[in-house]
Amino acid sequence: MSNGVIFSAVREEAEKLIRRHQKYLSDLAANIRRKERRSGLAIAKTMHMPGYWSVNEGFNPYHVKSHAAGIAYAIEKALASGQYRPRPAAKYVVPKGDGGSREVSVFQVADNAVSNLTFGRLIEKNARHLSAHAYAYRRDLTVHDAVLHVYSDFQGKSRIFVAEFDFSKFFDSIAHEHIHRVLAPDAERHRVGVVALRQGGQWPCCTKSNTWSNPSRFCGRAGKATRQRGTRSV
Repeated sequence: MSNGVIFSAVREEAEKLIRRHQKYLSDLAANIRRKERRSGLAIAKTMHMPGYWSVNEGFNPYHVKSHAAGIAYAIEKALASGQYRPRPAAKYVVPKGDGGSREVSVFQVADNAVSNLTFGRLIEKNARHLSAHAYAYRRDLTVHDAVLHVYSDFQGKSRIFVAEFDFSKFFDSIAHEHIHRVLAPDAERHRVGVVALRQGGQWPCCTKSNTWSNPSRFCGRAGKATRQRGTRSV
């Protein structure tokens, strides 16, 4: 995998997060202007950054973007030597509507870039194995296709019963040892590294921020493996 591919992936991931933060700042400024027009009073603007940005510079997209070339070079060397490992994730808790809470793990910008690059190559390689209704996985299908499928399926029926299932702590309850046993033979045959250690309290191979311990085999054109993410049934 060339340094240019990694550099582009790291820079794009950083720019995506920067755009998200700038939109927050823009919305904040617009909201304050509306309040000032209504009240006639000057309102102080307090800008916030995600707390985990201060944990390590690798979480700060502004820093990562300005150092993307050096970071990409270091990742390429680590991948080539088989020494690449994702950094520990930062965690924070999000309140849920039912009064509970959800723990969210956030990986560093560069690790997310490698994860997304790996995932994209794996999807391209394994798209034919995915269900025609796997709307969360396939890049050639959108939410509009899901709506059309539901519409066509419901047509002509006088009564419809719809059930929605939400598995509590689904990924937390997965038997990771079983997954490792299942993946290990193929990994050995294709000389693919399989994650055997938790990263930041999560298993990267079972989270949205998937990063294999040695994704160099996947990020190139000859990637051979599969990654799955959680989805909702329609």
